[in-house]
Amino acid sequence: EYMLVPVFTFYFLVDWKYLSKRLDHIIPTRRRGEVRGILHEIDGVVSGCVRGQALATTILATLYAIGFTIVGIPLSLPIGLLVGALTVIPVIGAFAGAAIAAIVTIAGGGDVGMLGGVAIVILSLHLLEAGVITPKIVGHRVGLSESGALFAVVAGGKLLGFGGVLLAVPIAATCAVLVRYALRYYEHTAFFGRESDADVEVTRAMATILPNVPMAKPPEGP
Repeated sequence: EYMLVPVFTFYFLVDWKYLSKRLDHIIPTRRRGEVRGILHEIDGVVSGCVRGQALATTILATLYAIGFTIVGIPLSLPIGLLVGALTVIPVIGAFAGAAIAAIVTIAGGGDVGMLGGVAIVILSLHLLEAGVITPKIVGHRVGLSESGALFAVVAGGKLLGFGGVLLAVPIAATCAVLVRYALRYYEHTAFFGRESDADVEVTRAMATILPNVPMAKPPEGP
């Protein structure tokens, strides 16, 4: 099923120009500017997620290459870059990278101490990725806090498995855009009102109970 995703994506991108025109005609003319603004904001957070993930992967690939070079495994630079690139695949990428690094270390005649060093590098950078790099770099680029991005990844994994982990941050960022729009719309409703609606005229009887509250001025004569 996952192999069909690139195929669907390709045809979706090919037909996007025609789909956007059809969708544009469905939206009422008076609402098109508003809907286009929301879609533009969603496009910004999704593209920010892709750029943030690319930056995070580059940082991790560099750190893995440095860590494996310090440990001294064979082909430390290409293996480090490969393991770092695999981190773009949540969970599975970490296990695949660890297996590749372990196999190369054993094949190169590495001892138990070297295997332990590889394990420490992978575990440390995996925790760094989950707790710092992904929430700060990817989360901030899409308008999510560290806790929000981390919660989205955990919830996505619990609800939808591997696909949920992969799409958690962009989906959460899209929902955040829609929630912000809903809040802006709510603030302009009659139910929300205005600040002036909260003004209460303090009468003489109320001023007796609330001595520190200034009493309303009597209306001026004609």
